[in-house]
Amino acid sequence: MRRKRNFKNKSAKTTTSQKPSVRPRRKLKQGRFPYEQCEARILLSVNDPPVNAVPGPQTTLINTALAFTDFRENRISTDDPDAGLNPVKVTLAAENGVITLIDPNPDDSLTYETGDGYRDITMTFVGRLSSIDQALHWVVFTPDAGFTGTGSLTITTDDQGYFGTGGPKSDTDIITIDVTEVPPFEAPPTWTTFPSALDTTFDNDGMMTLSLSDGIDYIHEIKLTSDGKYLAVGAINDHFGVMRFNADLSLDPTFGNGGTVEINIAEGYHAFTIKEDHQGRYLVGGHFSLVRLHTDGSLDSTFGNGGIADDPLPVFDINIQADGKILTVGDNHPDPTSGGNVQSYLQRRSADGTPEFDYPYGVGSG
Repeated sequence: MRRKRNFKNKSAKTTTSQKPSVRPRRKLKQGRFPYEQCEARILLSVNDPPVNAVPGPQTTLINTALAFTDFRENRISTDDPDAGLNPVKVTLAAENGVITLIDPNPDDSLTYETGDGYRDITMTFVGRLSSIDQALHWVVFTPDAGFTGTGSLTITTDDQGYFGTGGPKSDTDIITIDVTEVPPFEAPPTWTTFPSALDTTFDNDGMMTLSLSDGIDYIHEIKLTSDGKYLAVGAINDHFGVMRFNADLSLDPTFGNGGTVEINIAEGYHAFTIKEDHQGRYLVGGHFSLVRLHTDGSLDSTFGNGGIADDPLPVFDINIQADGKILTVGDNHPDPTSGGNVQSYLQRRSADGTPEFDYPYGVGSG
C-alpha cells in the first residue's frame, strides 16, 4: 500500500485571508505604424515612371503609309504601374511625315491639347491608360510626298505626377523609319523576245497539263508567295482545290497531299481567290466559304469552324487590314440569261473568322 506524500510549499504563508497573486495583463501593442503614419508613407512613395513599348527600326516604300499594329508585330503601347485611373499625357511626333490614329478618340474619352489624331505632325492627348491603349492600337505613319530617307515617330508619355514623390515622370522613345525608293525592275533579257510567246524552257513547249483527279480539275487564280513559290486555287475533283508549286512549277511535296489540298465543302463548290497573311497562312475564298490553311496545307482549327467559315455569297477577293481583320467581297453572279438580280457583298471578319459586319450593295436586274 502506497503512502500519500504531502508536499508543502515551505515558503508559502498559511493565512487563509491572502488572495492569490495575479500577474498584471500586458497591454497589446499597436501596429508598428498607426494608420495615419501608413497613409503618409503611401503618399510619400516614389512615383514610378511610365514605360513605352515600341518596335525596332521600320521600313516603308516612298509614298506608302506604314501601320503599327499588334497583327504586324510592331505595335506601340505605353503603361504606368501606379497611374491607376489618373489621366496620363501622350505626345506623338513625326519627322518627315504625319501621324494618324485610326481610332483617335475612343468613346470620346481623350482630350486633345495639340492636333486631332488625323495627319498631324505632332499630337498631344490626355486620358486614362485604357483609352490611350485603344487609341494606340492602330497608328499610321505617312511619309511626306516624294520623300526618301530617314523619318521617325517619337512617343513621349508623361504621368503628370499624380502619385508619389519626385514630381512628374516621363518616357520618350524614337522609332526610326527608313523610306526607300521602289526597287528597280530586273534587267531585260539580252536575247530577242517575242511578246506573249510561250517559254519553251518550261516543260519543253511552255505548257503543262495537270490531271489531279477523275473529276473536275482547273486553276482559277495563281499567285507568287513570299518565299518564291506559286499558289493556285480552283477545283480538284469538283471540290475546293488548292495547289502549291515550286519555282519550276513542279508540285511542292511539302504542301498537303503531294502539293495539293482538296476540301470537300460541297459538290461543285470551288475556290476562286487566295491571300497570304502576315503569318504565312493562306486564306482561300470561293463558293459560300472562306478557308484558312497553315503553310503545310492543313486546316487552321483556330479559324471559323475547324478552319472553314461560311460566307453568304461566293468570295471573289480577299484583303487583310493592318490590324488583322479580314475583308471579303463577292456576289451571287447569276446566269445573265436567267434575268436574276446581281447582289454584291462586302464583309469584314475578325482574325478568327467571326463576322463583324456585312453590307450588300449594287442590287440590280441581271
